[in-house]
Amino acid sequence: MTDIRDRWFAADPRLRAGLCPRALQPRLDRARLKRLLIAAAVVMAGVSAAIPGRILLAERFHRTEPLNRPYSLLARQLPGSIGSALVVVTDTKLLAGNLRLNLPEKIFVTPDLTGLIAEPRRPGVLVWDAMPRKANTETVPSGPPESLREFAKQRGVADLDGSRVEFISATFNYHRARQMSVGSWRCLS
Repeated sequence: MTDIRDRWFAADPRLRAGLCPRALQPRLDRARLKRLLIAAAVVMAGVSAAIPGRILLAERFHRTEPLNRPYSLLARQLPGSIGSALVVVTDTKLLAGNLRLNLPEKIFVTPDLTGLIAEPRRPGVLVWDAMPRKANTETVPSGPPESLREFAKQRGVADLDGSRVEFISATFNYHRARQMSVGSWRCLS
């Protein structure tokens, strides 16, 4: 299971009352119990196939799933863009966490968490998910989001000059052509 909601475990009081041993005896005979168990097995098999199926068949359904994102491939390409910077500021916690798993020697944080570390006055590298924000509208990677631009401005970086922006991309897992792009901008040269 990839996502469990606690309300799924809350049983309806009527169901609990109906499953009492005294209430079951007259209504749940051997044939009904067998049908109930078969139906439960079919539902269980369907759910067990659907969970990995949504990842493996994401391209066919024109979707992207978080588990399809090629973070490990992107992390292998990223050290050239990051250079020797120790602290890398990303736009989302999802990107920071997944890159951190693949590059454990670097510190990945989001702008709201930079106060928790001893940081230099100017950030070393900004990294963001450069995929277009709206599906099927753009094919070129997008520039830094406003949160990173504001963060850089507060740290004394006046303009995120496009000439120092680098983009890397990798094909989504279990896709043939769909690409994920990540942008990086080295603040200190």
